[in-house]
Amino acid sequence: MNNLLSSARMFALCLGLSSCVTGTSTGEDRSALDDDGDVVCPAVVVECPDGEVPGDTDGDGCALECVPEPVACIEIAPDCADGEVPGDSDGDGCALECVPAPVVCPAVVVECPTGEVPGDIDGDGCALECVPVVCIEIAPDCADGEMPGDTDGDGCALECVPDTVVCPAIWIECPTGEVPGDPDGDGCALECVPDPSAP
Repeated sequence: MNNLLSSARMFALCLGLSSCVTGTSTGEDRSALDDDGDVVCPAVVVECPDGEVPGDTDGDGCALECVPEPVACIEIAPDCADGEVPGDSDGDGCALECVPAPVVCPAVVVECPTGEVPGDIDGDGCALECVPVVCIEIAPDCADGEMPGDTDGDGCALECVPDTVVCPAIWIECPTGEVPGDPDGDGCALECVPDPSAP
């Protein structure tokens, strides 16, 4: 009778160990360890879409997830022309085509005279030369007391600035009975008008 009870206990113990090895009693972890400490994965077939293969993304030691298929490229460097470098233009993951070389411009500040801005004259992809300013022929609609001006420094008067009058510093000689005045309304007393204080 004692031998029968011992056998029953051993059988129950073996069942418990078996369930642990197969991973049926665990939650999300679908792998288990055998007696030698090796990972035991369930015998399932993982079907992946095109471009993917079975892999182990959760780190449980079993390739039960889908991962991007590794790209195997031939080790042949294309013979590219000047200004081009090997690159991947067809999206197959291999740099076997020739693509324009990236432009690396020196970090310099180009100072241009009035009426010119930095531009690329020699076609090297860097705006290191000075070119004339080309402005669009659109006058801004400015409010009263404002006029078109260049506030952003691009050489084009396409913004609105306060209408400040700058008069030339000249002396107006007027005949007797007249004084300098502003009959044309430009804000500058550069014309002669009758002297209002004359009798």
